[in-house]
Amino acid sequence: LPLSLGMRLVLVTLQLAALLQYANTVSFPPTLTKMPPKEVAFNIGESIKLECEASGDPAPTFIWKRNEQEFDWTKNSGRYKKYPGAGTLVFISPGEDDDGIYQCLAKNDLGVAASVKTVLRRAELYNFAKEPDVNVERSSGDKVTFPCNAPTSYPEATIVWYRVTGAGTQTLTMSNRINIHPVTGALMFANVQESDTATYKCGVRNDIVRRTAEGRNYKLTVRTNVLYPAAQLMAQKPSVQSALVNKTLDLFCFFSGYPTPMIEWKKDSAKITTSEEWARMQLLDSGARLQLIDIDKDIHTGNYQCTGTNAQIGGSPPSGTFVVNVFSEPYWIEKPTDISVPEGGSHTFRCEAGSADGDPKWFINGVPANQYDNRSAPVGKEFHFKNLTLKDPLVVQCNCTNKYGYIYTNAYLNVLREPPTFVLAPADTKAAARSRFIMPCQTFSAPRAVVAWKKNGEPITGGRYQLQDNGDLLIAELSITDSGTYECTATNDFGSRTASGTVTVRQPTEISMAPQDTRVYEGQEVKLICTAITDLKEEKNLIIQWSKDGTIIDFDQNPRLTINLPDYSLIVSGAKPLDTGIYTCNATNGLDYDSKSAMLMIMGRPEMPTNLEVDCDKFKSDDIAQVKWNPGTDNYAPVLRYVVEFSTQYASDTWYVAPQFGSTEPTDTQVQVKMHPNIQYSFRVKGINVVGESEPSRSVTSPSCRLQPKIPSVNPTNLWAEGNRPQNLVVYWTPLSPLDYNGEKVSYVLIVECMNCVTMPKGSRNETQIVNPRQEKVEFNDLYVGNTRYNIEVFKKYRLSIYARNSEGDSSATRPESVGYSGEEAPTVSPDNFALDSGSGSDPLQSDSVLLSWSMQSDPEKDVDRIRGYFRGFRVEWCLSNLTAADCLVKKRFQDFIFRAIDGPSMVGTLNTRTKRQAVAAFTYNGKLTHLPGSTTIRAWVRVLNKYYAGPPSATVEFTTKEGTPGQVGDFVLSVTGVNHLEFDWQVPPQPNGRLIGYQMATR
Repeated sequence: LPLSLGMRLVLVTLQLAALLQYANTVSFPPTLTKMPPKEVAFNIGESIKLECEASGDPAPTFIWKRNEQEFDWTKNSGRYKKYPGAGTLVFISPGEDDDGIYQCLAKNDLGVAASVKTVLRRAELYNFAKEPDVNVERSSGDKVTFPCNAPTSYPEATIVWYRVTGAGTQTLTMSNRINIHPVTGALMFANVQESDTATYKCGVRNDIVRRTAEGRNYKLTVRTNVLYPAAQLMAQKPSVQSALVNKTLDLFCFFSGYPTPMIEWKKDSAKITTSEEWARMQLLDSGARLQLIDIDKDIHTGNYQCTGTNAQIGGSPPSGTFVVNVFSEPYWIEKPTDISVPEGGSHTFRCEAGSADGDPKWFINGVPANQYDNRSAPVGKEFHFKNLTLKDPLVVQCNCTNKYGYIYTNAYLNVLREPPTFVLAPADTKAAARSRFIMPCQTFSAPRAVVAWKKNGEPITGGRYQLQDNGDLLIAELSITDSGTYECTATNDFGSRTASGTVTVRQPTEISMAPQDTRVYEGQEVKLICTAITDLKEEKNLIIQWSKDGTIIDFDQNPRLTINLPDYSLIVSGAKPLDTGIYTCNATNGLDYDSKSAMLMIMGRPEMPTNLEVDCDKFKSDDIAQVKWNPGTDNYAPVLRYVVEFSTQYASDTWYVAPQFGSTEPTDTQVQVKMHPNIQYSFRVKGINVVGESEPSRSVTSPSCRLQPKIPSVNPTNLWAEGNRPQNLVVYWTPLSPLDYNGEKVSYVLIVECMNCVTMPKGSRNETQIVNPRQEKVEFNDLYVGNTRYNIEVFKKYRLSIYARNSEGDSSATRPESVGYSGEEAPTVSPDNFALDSGSGSDPLQSDSVLLSWSMQSDPEKDVDRIRGYFRGFRVEWCLSNLTAADCLVKKRFQDFIFRAIDGPSMVGTLNTRTKRQAVAAFTYNGKLTHLPGSTTIRAWVRVLNKYYAGPPSATVEFTTKEGTPGQVGDFVLSVTGVNHLEFDWQVPPQPNGRLIGYQMATR
């Protein structure tokens, strides 16, 4: 422990031990250590106790008074019991006759201490008077009030209202639409809705008797016709309110109207918000209740106004006003305390309280001072006693009162005649240089002793040494030269006592490397350093401790925090925002200490937003929902923006970013969201800062956020088609998002028309209804036109269109159109004139390639009947000429020459031909066949390609490639290592590319 703290604890401990030892020899009047409360409620037959305990010497006896008369509980010991050695009174089975005002008196030979007076009263709750049920019928939007004629209750009961339906009984939640009148207990609806149709009843709950009484039923039926009344003030608390300091006060306003009025509060014309400025004022029940917290006269005194507004308000909105005056129960400015004085001395008790009415009432030994036989009388706030003798000990009581309450205390006056006795004597001590040092010399005596000090036998006369009022010797800043023996002597008229102690001064402890302020993101590891030095003779006692925000860190309870023992640095692993705080390194050797602090700030993702509210009535005519929320804690990194998300009845676990309407700032906590017809919206909000995004807020769903259905406003998009096998047609599209359904029973109508079919008449159309709105393709093998079925023909052109419909009708949006082709088959034509191409004048044969040419009798891009699909190019296939036909089929290789790219539907109609050379009478093509083996005879042929198939082969051509560079040898390994030689093995290259004549080996 640090010197100042450690030594203080030692001094207090020794002093307490000495006082306890001294208390065994000195008598003193009673002091109450436990008193009963001012008011107690009880249930008949259930035991209770009134506590009363006191100290004193001789040990006090206890007396109880009831209604100002001494209460002899021993006459009925079966109903009462008192704790042994104390005054606590237990009522084993209290009854109606135990009501009364009780007071405990603790008495010994030196005085009487008196407790506060306790009002003991049985708890009770009467039943409601029998009343018939009431049937109430209202239109949607109308206001309703249901009275609650609450029965008598002690203590005051809590009023609740219940909603009863076939699903059960539930307690109503209060809001700006439904609330309880704070004075009468009536249930008020600002407006009723169809969902409010139910039975309601008032309940009165007394927590002491543990029972709830219930009143009559109000059966409410809400008609479907909707009224839109303007906001009106329906109820408020009285306009003048008295509040007590440090207590809580609720102001209440309730407005009727539809849509439900929004309630705004002002104090002295300033709007009350949820910002830190208004931290001691809290808006509850959606603004209907303004709660003033921990009331302070400067903060809460003033004029308050509540205002209710809705869309129907034409002029000035209705409002209620309040004047709040703040008062206080009496509070102590100076109160009497226990005192012991020497014989012949004097003492003045002072009793002063703030906010008290008039002077205090004084008592002596529980009796009014003006009725007590005493040589002194109080004067206002003071009670003076002089020339005291050993017969004058007593206990005074002081009571300060005003209309809001009272405070009450006891204090004893004891008279003593004693020689000096050490309460805390000097002792041998080690201390650190530069520290504040106290050598104790505290005594008890009557009259008070005079204390004198010596150092090493020489009187101490001042300078750096300061004699304290209690006899201690203070050295404000120790130095090495202060080492020595100190002696104190205490003297009064009845004797003298002397004691001494030796002081050894050490070099101070210092932190040489201190922690530094650090700021990091959550999840990172943090290291705070701390290195200290101390006196060489105290190094073995050096201890370094870490604390956070003034509390020593318990590393067993915080496993992410560890000490790195070599340098005593603090390691924080996986840092979290809750690790933010002031970290203090404290180094001590038991004599003194040094400490250094640093601020560690862990920036984390924000906490989720709270108090999410959704209003779909205010801007319903514009298809807009208003969403507002309270920001969560930013975890030391300011929120950069908020994201409002929504889900729908179609996928409640899928959340979309809500499109915002109008201009807002990224950090606004209120936005407007555009809504789609027939969507049941659930909203949530997330905050985002530089670290990341928060957890989402709780979601909110409101039935009023579902707009009336409409016809679809959009159609499916990205319409295209192609066949993927002979004689079929597959049509693709992007279906509507559920947000665009706009109603129920969503389907699509697909229209298909063949433009060049042989069997299906041109201009005839097939209409197919797609009943699954999530479907995104359909395959046709045939098409019906009326009752006539037509097979899908190979590679024919089809015109397509599609539109959406729902229960409200067909979409009015422009219908997308597209063109596609049915499935392909293998071409029936093969290329001609396949040969080596020497037209360029150079040798067509190389060691690894060959130039080839071929031709087509007609333009393959237009010869649809024989190509039977999109013409793409050609495929040259080859194998070794010495292979059989069967082996060649298995081991053949190929290379495609693509002259027309078909990447997807977006390319249809924009394809280009890459003809290398075209003759007058035929279409001629050439290409370079690569990656051939050298010095090898090869057989090759060519086929025409469409998108899915290759046509029949052309005539073959044989050729022999030139000799080329051999390929890499295989399995080259070191097989033998000798004293002066190495042996290697390898395999012939898999591709010799000619006749091998030898191998070349190189080393490095």
